[in-house]
Amino acid sequence: MKKIKCNHILVPVDFGMSSLNALQAAVEMASLHHATIHLLHVTDTDYDLYGGNSAIERPLLPESIGQLMDLAKSIVEINKIPCNHSSLYGNVTYVILKTAIDLKADLIVIGKNGTADVLDDYA
Repeated sequence: MKKIKCNHILVPVDFGMSSLNALQAAVEMASLHHATIHLLHVTDTDYDLYGGNSAIERPLLPESIGQLMDLAKSIVEINKIPCNHSSLYGNVTYVILKTAIDLKADLIVIGKNGTADVLDDYA
């Protein structure tokens, strides 16, 4: 049986439980495959689509960069897995797919729900 080589794992994170669970799974896979993890946070520019729901606040890019740096540092220190990160603005789906192509990601590991679990009422 041919073994699949996985060198680059993209993990989009919004710091909600779903994305952090996905990150745990990605860390396990990266450990098995000696892969690099790339954390990605996308600040959605489509907030007008949510109809002015006051429960949804636009996250600040500088805050997400700090959180990503801390998360990446902990992955490197605790798990000894190479990890880098980026934080971008745009349409979430487009930015994730474009980043995956640019990084030549072998795998995208993503949580079930998005927007930090704020939209549970709409699911």
